[in-house]
Amino acid sequence: MDGDDRIYTTIYTVKIPKDENYDQILAQISANSDIVQINLVTY
Repeated sequence: MDGDDRIYTTIYTVKIPKDENYDQILAQISANSDIVQINLVTY
């Protein structure tokens, strides 16, 4: 990484109904080329 590259981190909290398909939602989010990592935490 040279001096001109920057990494930004943004954290979102998304409430998803339990009857939704998590795999499908993660696949849609992951399709964005700007997203390099997704961490899933369930409560």
